Amino acid sequence: ALIIGVIKTFNSYYRYKISMDEERIYVKKGWLSQQSFSLRKEKVQAIVYKQSLYQKLLRVTTIKLISTGEVNEVDDAQINELFPYLPTAKADELVAQLLPQFTRKPMTHKASLKAKKLIWLRPPLFAIIIALAGLWQPIFYAIAVAVLALTYVSRVLAYKNLGFEFDGSYLQARTGGIVVETIVTK
Repeated sequence: ALIIGVIKTFNSYYRYKISMDEERIYVKKGWLSQQSFSLRKEKVQAIVYKQSLYQKLLRVTTIKLISTGEVNEVDDAQINELFPYLPTAKADELVAQLLPQFTRKPMTHKASLKAKKLIWLRPPLFAIIIALAGLWQPIFYAIAVAVLALTYVSRVLAYKNLGFEFDGSYLQARTGGIVVETIVTK
């Protein structure tokens, strides 16, 4: 499975090339099955920066485009992923070059303390259900404790990552616990 995953990733992202002119962004990629598409810059509505916990440790980001209208494609598959695993600093530079109106800014609005209280007061239903299963098999108590710990770790991370920036026609919102997504739109 590991070898198949490596071959599939290599086939998808080998010879990855991004270019642009005044009105379009062009992306070509692939090894055995080559794909390419072009997108008008004015059709881009938003950019999504996505980082899992693993990607955050490696300091890489996935960039996806949200656009209106049709994408001119050579291949049949709809492609909206601009780049899958790009170092975070390079991702910001690339977006600043390609689409400067969608660059990320520092978050000034964070979650309130009321939201923090709601995180701790909301009952972890899945952990409770597993604990109830412990009435029949005691091993489920240990599983319930692990699920409870993971639930609250995820909730704390979601609270820390929650934020937004709004400036006139510019909106940037960040959400997520284990996987953090930042959407930037006009």
